Amino acid sequence: MHGQASAAKLSRVLPDSAQGVFGLVYVAYPLTLIPMIWNREQGDGKQLLIFLMVCVWVGDSAALYVGKSLGRHKLSHLSPNKTWEGSIASVAGSILAAIGIAYLGNALYARGNTVLHIVEPLWQTIILAVIINIAAQLGDLLESAIKRGAGVKDSGTLLPGHGGFLDRIDALLLAAPALWCMLLLKDAFGLGRF
Repeated sequence: MHGQASAAKLSRVLPDSAQGVFGLVYVAYPLTLIPMIWNREQGDGKQLLIFLMVCVWVGDSAALYVGKSLGRHKLSHLSPNKTWEGSIASVAGSILAAIGIAYLGNALYARGNTVLHIVEPLWQTIILAVIINIAAQLGDLLESAIKRGAGVKDSGTLLPGHGGFLDRIDALLLAAPALWCMLLLKDAFGLGRF
């Protein structure tokens, strides 16, 4: 009897370890990028984080409202409420947010405030917004896949009615690494600062 209990515990070692490592890679590593972006040597970290958050949140809101009101074509079986119409609206929302941030940043810069000032060309800002948005949408779908695989509806009970804590940050878990990778590429190819 004691041998069976030990064997049962031993058979859980690999799955339990895999869950722990997955949690580190999926949640902890992307969140460590947030302070790294904030503290960039180029001095554009604050602008980048504002840009990241606004692009993700506006895209998410656009997807929700357009998807609920106009959505007819299902995007994925992983998340049955997501539609192609919402997905396209999400990208458009992020692009509009990026353009708005760029123009607001220029207006503030003319008055001596650099908090939102973006020095890169507008076309690069738009491409960055699209990449962030696509990564955010994939992050949302990945979290839906994880919940389906685990057989749960919500990822926790910390935020009742909101699907759990991960539902509030799932988009950032892929969007932050996508932004970080784009910044590394910009630095590697000398494309300037944000």
